[in-house]
Amino acid sequence: MVKLDIIIAKPMIGATGPTGSSGTGPTGATGATGPTGATGATGPTGPGVGMIWNRVVGTSVIAEINNGYISNNVSLVTVTLPSIAAVGSCVAVLDAGLGGKWKIAQNAGQVIHYLSNTSTPGITGYISTSSNYGAVLLRCVEANIKWVAETYIGPLVVI
Repeated sequence: MVKLDIIIAKPMIGATGPTGSSGTGPTGATGATGPTGATGATGPTGPGVGMIWNRVVGTSVIAEINNGYISNNVSLVTVTLPSIAAVGSCVAVLDAGLGGKWKIAQNAGQVIHYLSNTSTPGITGYISTSSNYGAVLLRCVEANIKWVAETYIGPLVVI
């Protein structure tokens, strides 16, 4: 018979070594800020602040761009669009409720669009209110020529 001596060796555990480097260095300095872009164009004036409101006590007035007109007469008040208007310019007209209502007349070549309706081009075309307190804000969408009823109160008549 053969006698075997079995020796069980235990692993040797030494002290823990230092933590290794992660390979990432310190954060670098922030780069310079780039140049500021040019300032954009100023947008058109809308109704309200910046719009000049005028009370019309007569029966006619030639509108100026970015102005509002309050029809304050028992007779019909005719507001004629300005002949020169940049894209984005506006004209507003409203009725003060005295019964006279208002009409917006056009110059040669001008048209007004209201929903799917278009006024007759030129001086024979116009829009008007058919109710007390009717109001409209027209915005020029083609310089000097084309206007759109952007906002309105009450039905409008388009001729």
